[in-house]
Amino acid sequence: MNLLWIIPIILILWIGAIPIFIYSEKAEYNDGICKHCGGKLRHADNDSQGGMLWVCDDCGTHLWTSWIKGNEGGTDNV
Repeated sequence: MNLLWIIPIILILWIGAIPIFIYSEKAEYNDGICKHCGGKLRHADNDSQGGMLWVCDDCGTHLWTSWIKGNEGGTDNV
């Protein structure tokens, strides 16, 4: 196989994986409802690249999202 084909193949696989990552994040975020106890996920922090930390105060579950920005605009800083 010619080495020039490797870069386009990698790019196609990477771009094709983005919808899978987004779907996976949406499933984990679950519209802001904790999958473990049913409590509301609270926006707790942002990372330097725009990721958001969500925390359930009822059971302590935490979730980082990159693609899903959620329903809350501000940070509640714990």
